[in-house]
Amino acid sequence: MADKEIYIDGIRVGHGTSVKGSEETSRSTTITFDGPVQAGLDNIPFSLEIGKLSCTTLDEYIQLDSLLTSMRNTKKTITIKEVIRNENTPFVVYTHYFNCLLDGRDYEMSAEDLTAKTLKFAAENMKREYEDL
Repeated sequence: MADKEIYIDGIRVGHGTSVKGSEETSRSTTITFDGPVQAGLDNIPFSLEIGKLSCTTLDEYIQLDSLLTSMRNTKKTITIKEVIRNENTPFVVYTHYFNCLLDGRDYEMSAEDLTAKTLKFAAENMKREYEDL
């Protein structure tokens, strides 16, 4: 079993090289006669960036391409599974990004390395779950 796995709409995305998630927190302060008032967003949007190698089978390539194309308009869930191995008891962290839409799809070819893709998503919400091994 891999220590890190990526799933989009329940489909495992192989050859992942990186995952970067960001909370798009926005805080503001308004000065009032009674003192400063802090304000933030109730629903914090998230951005997610996945790096992966492009070397998969033709069927996997077509399946992922079709899924990503549909995510221009259709929201899907993306789950990142990570096994944390420590000195005591290993555990699993699942990070679920909900209502994700494709926000960008870049690729890079070079003479020295395999072709790599960077997939960018906008998510409406995120939740973490934890599990003992």
